[in-house]
Amino acid sequence: MLILQRANLSDEQLLDRAAKARWKWLEKSTEWPGSEKCLVTGWKVKEGHFCGCHSENKATYLRGDLDSSSIGFDHLLDCNECGHPIWLGWIHNDVLIEKRECFDCNFWTCLIEKGNNIVIRSGDEIHHYAIGPEKVPGIINGFAGRWHIIEFSNGRVEKTCDLWHNGEIPRRFWDRLPINAKFI
Repeated sequence: MLILQRANLSDEQLLDRAAKARWKWLEKSTEWPGSEKCLVTGWKVKEGHFCGCHSENKATYLRGDLDSSSIGFDHLLDCNECGHPIWLGWIHNDVLIEKRECFDCNFWTCLIEKGNNIVIRSGDEIHHYAIGPEKVPGIINGFAGRWHIIEFSNGRVEKTCDLWHNGEIPRRFWDRLPINAKFI
């Protein structure tokens, strides 16, 4: 298990890293049922929650949240793939630190390492798919068991009722996940 020493960042440095990690400081009015409007402020990570905090205490609030949970990004590790601060707090922290990758980039590099990738262009986007083991349609299959026919660039055709969409591939991985199939 890797042990990580926290960096002693100034408030300004910590706030810069929060912005670089795509955290957002929200200040908005909300009205809970049966109450008056009130200002709700705080840090929001993707779809995470946020709660009340005064604007002048942004860094204190952020530091308290990071220190109380022994997770966060104030350890000065940046992702080798995308350059954003690595957020620790998910599973596989040791792997993220060892590979020096953020959670999102680690997801894609693991798919690349695993192989058997199904990569299909859809307009200006490139998407990654995987075929599951089920051979009979079912509601718990990928795409709820809907049948798909995929033609690979080597001419092989695969029919499946268990197709899983892994997401739109970020542009930085396009060269390592080349388009190799299409829907027919």
